[in-house]
Amino acid sequence: MQCDTLGLLGKPVVKDISKDLRRSAVPNMVRAGVPEMVCTKVSGYKTRNAFDRYNTTSERDQPDAARKIEISQRHAKVAGTQQETQNTEPVTIQ
Repeated sequence: MQCDTLGLLGKPVVKDISKDLRRSAVPNMVRAGVPEMVCTKVSGYKTRNAFDRYNTTSERDQPDAARKIEISQRHAKVAGTQQETQNTEPVTIQ
């Protein structure tokens, strides 16, 4: 299509994409498990308020959180069971 057809004639073609990159990078880093302090430094935010503004959530975040909690609880239960098994002394039946 022609620029004039799209209404872009005389307008800048390249826009500042740094905000767009940060808007997608911050939630992606958080979802990937990167600590928030590291995300803040990587993205260049100076305040917690600015970081929180860009750390958006999606509809899949809540089900993902529930799944991660369930997996964590299963691992803790298995680890607790293994700990109990290792701490038991042999029983001698007389």
